Amino acid sequence: MARMNRNAEIAGQFDEIADRLSLLGESWFKIRAYRHAARLMRETSEDVARLSADGALAALPGVGDAITEKTAAYLAGGHIPLLDRLREQVPDAQLDLLRSGVPPAKVRAQWQQQPEQSPP
Repeated sequence: MARMNRNAEIAGQFDEIADRLSLLGESWFKIRAYRHAARLMRETSEDVARLSADGALAALPGVGDAITEKTAAYLAGGHIPLLDRLREQVPDAQLDLLRSGVPPAKVRAQWQQQPEQSPP
């Protein structure tokens, strides 16, 4: 059970990266890559920590160096530096709006109208 919880935690990190990137208007290719990684982490029956330690994580379809490195960083230190930076850039309130079903473009437009919280 702990394995699945850890896999779900890592998947949640990648989902959050994708959400925050979408609010910054990043490339949909990049957003899609993080969503795909989240789905793989959530759905695999293997322990992602073991796959990472064995170097087998990169063998999963669609998992490249960036995802492998971010997974290793999370497993080693409990956080992903990219996500830390994105959390500084994108207020949680904007993320909450996105997750409530408001499309990213609308959230971004509303956010840009608030001068004190404009996207970078």
